[in-house]
Amino acid sequence: MLTPAQISKRGKIVAEILSTELAYVSDLAVLCESFVVPLRTYLSELTMTATSPSTEDNSHATLVAKVQNEHNTIFSNIEQLLAFNRVFQKDLATSFEKDNGNNGNNIGKIFMDAAPFFKMYSTYVSNYERSEATLRFWLQVRNC
Repeated sequence: MLTPAQISKRGKIVAEILSTELAYVSDLAVLCESFVVPLRTYLSELTMTATSPSTEDNSHATLVAKVQNEHNTIFSNIEQLLAFNRVFQKDLATSFEKDNGNNGNNIGKIFMDAAPFFKMYSTYVSNYERSEATLRFWLQVRNC
């Protein structure tokens, strides 16, 4: 049995986890809504223009395909991570609310249920160095 001090401490830890997850989901949403989706949409429009029957120069289509590939490299599976973390954050918040925010009794179950989905981060992490190098390249090109 936990002491009242331990229960209070656990409640504060759960509140911090929830607060951090809220900020993280908000930041991922801004990234996706401000960069990932608009850039993908723009690149799709460029692809349609580059591959239209009136376009005879194939180099434009090749360049657009290269930039689309680099977009995918930089942003990897970030939209999947956002979708997962939205659900995870909601589950944490619901659990915390049901528990009256006192002690986070259900947090272990929430993490256990989410554990298989944390594997999505292995894709993101394993691609990180390549993503960073690609982004650095484009930032250098811009500054030339």
